[in-house]
Amino acid sequence: MCMKVFFTASSSGSQKAHRENYLQILEILQSLSHKITNPYYAATIKEDGHADGDVVQTDDVSDALRKRIAYSDCVIAEITVPSISLGIQIEYALNKKIRVLCLYKKGCNGDLPLMVRDDRNPRLFKEDYTSESVAGLIKKFISQVPGSST
Repeated sequence: MCMKVFFTASSSGSQKAHRENYLQILEILQSLSHKITNPYYAATIKEDGHADGDVVQTDDVSDALRKRIAYSDCVIAEITVPSISLGIQIEYALNKKIRVLCLYKKGCNGDLPLMVRDDRNPRLFKEDYTSESVAGLIKKFISQVPGSST
C-alpha cells in the first residue's frame, strides 16, 4: 500500500554528505511507491517539482508544514544534524499520534539529541543507520504503520 510519508531533515545539513544521505532516503521511499508529502523534499526528487497530496499551500510555512504532517501516515526524520525545526515537527507529529522514525548516522555529529534519546513515546522510533542498512530500516518501520500492507 502506498503510504503518505512526511520526510524531514535539517536544512542546516546542506553539506554534500548530508544531502546525499537525504537523497538516498528519498529515493528509497520513491522506489517503494510512497508519496513524499513535504513539498521541499518532494520537489527534490520529482521532475515536475510538485509535492504529492491534497493540502493547499499557504503563505504561512509553519501552518503548511503542520497540515502536511497531519495529512501524512508517518514521518521519517533524518536527525544527524539536529535543529529546533526538526524537534518541533517531530513533536507535532507525535502529538497528532503519528509514528515517527528518527534516523541518524551514529558518531557522525556527536550523540543523539537528548530530547530524542530520552523520549519514551511508543510512536517514536530511533535508529542509527548506514547506507547499507537504511532501506531495511525504512521498510521495517513502514510495515508497522497502521494501514500499511507491506
